[in-house]
Amino acid sequence: MATRSQIPRFRSQLSSSFKRLWLYMGLGCIALWLAIAAHPAVGQDSPIASPTDRVEEGRVRYENGQLSESVRLWELAAQEYQQNGDRLNYALMQTYLSLAYQDLGDWENAKAAIDRSWDALVGQIQDRPDVSGVFARTFNARGNLELLTGQTEAALATWREAEAAYRTAGDEAGVLGSQLNQAQALQTLGLHRKSLELLESIAQTLETAPDTLLKAQSLRSLGVLLQMLGEFDRATDILERSLAIAQQLEDSANIRAALVALGNTARNQQDFPAAFDYYQQASELPAHPVDRVELQLNQLSLTLDRRQVNAAIALVSPIRDGLAQLAPSRPSIYARVNFAENLRKLSPLLKGRDPVLGDREIAEMLAGAIADARQLTDVRAESYAMGQLARVYEGQQRPEDAQTLTQKAFLLAQRANSPELTYRWQWQIGRLWKEAGQRDRAIEAYEGAIAILRSLKAELNQVNNDFQLSFNNSVEPMYRQFVEVLSQADATPEQIQRARETLETLQVAELDNFFRDENLTGRSTNIDAIDPHAAVFYPIVLEDRIEVVLSLPDRPTRRYATFLPQTEIEATLANLYQSFHLAYSSQKRLALSQTVYDWLIRPAEADLAAADIQTLVFVPDSFLRNIPLSALYDGEQYLVQKYAIALSPSLQLLEPRALEPKKLRAMAGGLTEARQGFESLPAVAEEVRQVQAEMPAEVLLDGDFTRNTLRDRLSAAPFNTVHLATHARFSSIANETFLLTWDGRVNVKELGEWLTRRQQQNPTPLELLVLSACQTAEGDREASLGLAGIAVRSGARSTLATLWSVRDLSTSELMSEFYHQLNRDDGISRAEALRQAQLALLDRTEYDHPFFWAPFVLVGNWL
Repeated sequence: MATRSQIPRFRSQLSSSFKRLWLYMGLGCIALWLAIAAHPAVGQDSPIASPTDRVEEGRVRYENGQLSESVRLWELAAQEYQQNGDRLNYALMQTYLSLAYQDLGDWENAKAAIDRSWDALVGQIQDRPDVSGVFARTFNARGNLELLTGQTEAALATWREAEAAYRTAGDEAGVLGSQLNQAQALQTLGLHRKSLELLESIAQTLETAPDTLLKAQSLRSLGVLLQMLGEFDRATDILERSLAIAQQLEDSANIRAALVALGNTARNQQDFPAAFDYYQQASELPAHPVDRVELQLNQLSLTLDRRQVNAAIALVSPIRDGLAQLAPSRPSIYARVNFAENLRKLSPLLKGRDPVLGDREIAEMLAGAIADARQLTDVRAESYAMGQLARVYEGQQRPEDAQTLTQKAFLLAQRANSPELTYRWQWQIGRLWKEAGQRDRAIEAYEGAIAILRSLKAELNQVNNDFQLSFNNSVEPMYRQFVEVLSQADATPEQIQRARETLETLQVAELDNFFRDENLTGRSTNIDAIDPHAAVFYPIVLEDRIEVVLSLPDRPTRRYATFLPQTEIEATLANLYQSFHLAYSSQKRLALSQTVYDWLIRPAEADLAAADIQTLVFVPDSFLRNIPLSALYDGEQYLVQKYAIALSPSLQLLEPRALEPKKLRAMAGGLTEARQGFESLPAVAEEVRQVQAEMPAEVLLDGDFTRNTLRDRLSAAPFNTVHLATHARFSSIANETFLLTWDGRVNVKELGEWLTRRQQQNPTPLELLVLSACQTAEGDREASLGLAGIAVRSGARSTLATLWSVRDLSTSELMSEFYHQLNRDDGISRAEALRQAQLALLDRTEYDHPFFWAPFVLVGNWL
């Protein structure tokens, strides 16, 4: 229904299957919504022109989430139509019943209803507009069932048939609705850009049409998709257009939906004041009681994000009172579960104050939700509420009750055909076994959860706003906990190897989540096959320690740990990062550098020496990505003085090929002048001259370094090196990872698209991408995820970048030495070339501080 699209943030805690259905109803199912809301959409002389009271009452019940009651009413209506020989109305009722059964997760009855609809349509003349309209609705319902049961390609084909039937019926709204359904199928298949093209085509079709509710809804659908893809500026513009149309038409439901969508967009940009303002405006409009509570839950979640405890407490009573007034329905059940989850988050923020709602009241509220789900025969909702009640028991130190309920929730999720909930409860089972000290059982459960997650990868990579939060809260922690269980002091070699593989998988999953619209494929890679003189370190910060898994050539994978609270580890890393500023005490910096060296390297020193290791490759975790590991200090030397160093987003994504000497050819571009609020970079001119001195290079400087020129030259020129000396910023959000041109910005997705186009047109592989004046976003603990994103998305085999911008002639000198080393006849590795360039600065008194040489990091292929 139209108003359902206004609550994506609330749905962040719901099952992904329900979220998928919400997207379908809010984005792609306007045609199905019309099928129910506009019953019957056929000619006035048709035998189904006057819907019965039961049909209309069933529609109202359906919109209110009272699914079992709508089934009862529509079955009675279907019997009446069948008795009267009214085959078209009977077929339409079976279509409605199929939709209701689908919402209940009852695939068998849903399919049976569709089959009965087809049987009733046998022999009907499909070219008649009224008959074609019923065919179209039946196609739509079948497509929805196919999507929900994982037959996405079949759903796409079915919705194309629905589109053709709507055209025959002369139903333009139905045509557009079925196209919106196709856009949803394309998203589920991971074809997000094709989905976007289709939605933009729909918007273009409606551009010159009168301002109608369909136009407002279509624009809102497009805006929500752009938001999901991280294109927040465009999303905001389009959502504002949707809002303007709804305001012009004085349709409060669509005004409210657009305001909430704008609030969600602002919230995902961390613009909390704007999000609060949009939510507040929406709350002042009339709404269905369920919608009102859902918005209040959005507001509660937002206040918790902002740690506004008093404001959160003030919302608790209105939400509790609103929930008490709701009739049993799936939305009301989910609202209670969501409320319980937010109360759980509020509890630690109270700091000694009395709880606003006691554990017993929360448990009773969830027990009531379970009872309602049983009354509605909604197995999926019952599973969701039961699993959350188990979490409450877990917090109350009732592990046996928690385990029993979680097992029941797991079985219900399987019955409801909900792999997303099955994953959630499988993970919870593993966590409970872990807390109970049942390690083998925990490992088995975590393995099962990962297997389910792997089957859901296509959906994970849709990564709408909700699922990004779900990744941070419900996917990443599972991987970390699994590593924690595997990496115990008595771990077997097989378990340590499994921990390494899990860390690799986590890295790929993080990048999938970063890009939102890209499936990254990886393969298991043996370090021996890449470089017999390289060691790979996998450091990960866990709740009680920093764990290191070390992979050495021709030796068993090993692990070691330093046990400290996570808060202390993260504080030390943050202080170390700050210490590289020139104003910081050298004594304190060296002490911090040595502390982290002791965590990561010292336990492995003997192994590194015995294996004749020359290169250290780090697959770093979280905030460790921001640390220049070359500047770790052993008490006498920096790490770079002993080893070449490289970073890798994941060995699974590595293309291990050595660079041919004397074969470099570059396209170099950059800015020397201040632009768009960024400082001038006067040393860039000398840096670009140094590049030209070391290899053939085409140069784009200042006014020639525009978005369009850069795009065109990247596509056309036969070079294997791209050197960009311009401001660039890394962020953990893809849309905020960009580089600066004379007339604008190029974000990581655009750069990837341009370079991908180049690879399609030019056989010369891109060996090296250099970004020499970049920096991490201030206050972003995982900003260097953006660096990993650029490294992967660019398609370059290696990326050389900086963690902070030095803005000094030292950069041009380091880059000159780096290219000089790469062009040596003996063909040293890229990592060793960078090491020699860093040592050249370190040996000079004016540049021996790590501020000048440490921020340069090589990501990807180090050979």
